[in-house]
Amino acid sequence: MTKLLPAGLVSLHGAADILESYLFSGLSERALVTELRKEAFDVADGAERNKVAAELWKAVDQSKVQAIAIGPAAIRYDLTPDQTKNVPFLRNSGGGNLSFLRPSNPAHNEFVKQFGSNLADVSLAFQRSEIEKLARRLRQERRQYAKSGEATTRRGRPSLLADVVVHIRKAVDEGKWIPPHSIKALTAEVNKVGNFKKKVSADTVGRALDQLHHDSKDRRFERVRRKKRT
Repeated sequence: MTKLLPAGLVSLHGAADILESYLFSGLSERALVTELRKEAFDVADGAERNKVAAELWKAVDQSKVQAIAIGPAAIRYDLTPDQTKNVPFLRNSGGGNLSFLRPSNPAHNEFVKQFGSNLADVSLAFQRSEIEKLARRLRQERRQYAKSGEATTRRGRPSLLADVVVHIRKAVDEGKWIPPHSIKALTAEVNKVGNFKKKVSADTVGRALDQLHHDSKDRRFERVRRKKRT
């Protein structure tokens, strides 16, 4: 059951819907999604949803969008980017609440002080106006890129890197890769879950990881560079 939020706020799912409608309107859908929608199933393209989630959390990490925790009594608590990373599954598309926050988590006591012991009733929300502003900016960037002609001269490369970034973020969020692990291991994970026509190289994954770390300043994406033995 969807919880009601105060006016002007949207849930994680609602924010993704807004971003998706702005970013992908007018673009062809994947065949499976199209067929399911013909059969009256309400289904989103998983690749599209992953991309908008990556853009949303990138904006949160850059303090361009404020993540908010909302309690049952409409208690509002603004979250820092680090807090959203420390709550298990909060950033996952199927998350959006504090259900998996356990007492052993260092963040648990702070949330209990704000909302009481029943954290399952606390939801993640965003200001609709901030999400719509982000959506308009991303749509404008997409249009400018399409007009630049770069899509023709460098066919597929920017979108490939964007797809790799999405899969890297997912692997880190789900604990399938951490910085001490090798780029080779991360490349294997990305190729396992990514629907690529040709396997991506370790160099491509490394560049995508470096870009993700540069944009988010999140140390979970900072690779450990091993010194060569002399």
